[in-house]
Amino acid sequence: MKRLLLLMCISLVGGSCSPNVGPKPLTPSALSENRYDCHSPFPHGEWQFVHAIEGTLPHDMKTSAMGITEISSREKTVRCVLMTVEGFVLFDGVWDQEIKVNRAVQPFDSPAFAAGLMNDIRSIFFPPKGKLTQTGRQENGAHVCRYRQEDKTVVDVITGLNGEWMIHHYKDNRLIRSVHAYPGEKPVEEIKERIPPRITLSTDRPVAYTLNFRLIQAEPVKDRD
Repeated sequence: MKRLLLLMCISLVGGSCSPNVGPKPLTPSALSENRYDCHSPFPHGEWQFVHAIEGTLPHDMKTSAMGITEISSREKTVRCVLMTVEGFVLFDGVWDQEIKVNRAVQPFDSPAFAAGLMNDIRSIFFPPKGKLTQTGRQENGAHVCRYRQEDKTVVDVITGLNGEWMIHHYKDNRLIRSVHAYPGEKPVEEIKERIPPRITLSTDRPVAYTLNFRLIQAEPVKDRD
């Protein structure tokens, strides 16, 4: 178990190493298109999520953990607690314009791990911070909002026709991170909030990994935005 968790830690620290797969061409639409389409995949308000996390690591190794995530879409803040399935806390940290670590045990106590973890969480739950440069549709009809970040990263927020959504991060014409959320049959708590029951985050780095998040609980913790 310790070996698998160590590999999970290493995978969240490494740099990108992806093949040349750039953003797909779009059939353009007006940038004035309703921005709700661009922000619709992301939860609004203040929420607490509990996920069971299954990780796939090199050599088909597997690892399991539990994650408790609190987010505020208004303040753009995150608190993340990562623990073993037995309940032992491995990492407890907060993002509020900077990272504050409340608790971390080896090997989860490095600044690089905290930065990588918070970056992944923010990419799942918050809209891109960059400039919206293009909206349009892919050949399969999926709606795409394309952003350019200050660091030249291109981020596609892709909303499929069946309720699923994806987020693709590209840099130097390389896919460096992808998020795929799968639709559920019913909304969670609020009619207009559709919290996906499953999310897959994948990246290809010196130690490639895939994390599968299975939703156990989603609760609004304050009045919505």
